Amino acid sequence: MVVVNPKNWHWVERNTVGWTNEYFKTQFIPLSYNNEKYIIELVSVDDIKGDSNVSQRKGKVICYFDLQLNFFAKITSKDNNDETIQFKVNIPEFMHDENDFLIEFLDLDKDGECYKVVVNEFKPVFLGKILNYQQDLINFHSKDVQE
Repeated sequence: MVVVNPKNWHWVERNTVGWTNEYFKTQFIPLSYNNEKYIIELVSVDDIKGDSNVSQRKGKVICYFDLQLNFFAKITSKDNNDETIQFKVNIPEFMHDENDFLIEFLDLDKDGECYKVVVNEFKPVFLGKILNYQQDLINFHSKDVQE
């Protein structure tokens, strides 16, 4: 009998970029937020670039990722359903060791009421959801790297 990786001592690594693409498409589309005046929702994943891996060494499961995420979103006025504003949500650097990262809301008037609602109300909902990614990644792939 040959023991290939006794007690999970040796480094084992899995590329999880494919899973990451599917994760953001299924977990974030649609992600919506309603307040008294607007419905804000992510409509699609525009682009995901970067690296995502789950590894284990000496029996400990870890993950590391460095992603650039781009989403399309829209705001619909509850008073006038014909009034829809489209915008982009961009995260230039989403990394495994940071909880405080830049989230950009592009193509919105920064002085407008919609921008304030997006930043003050939608952003915390979005941030809470995106911070689940790391634990979901580890939970889903931990058995793949342990023997």
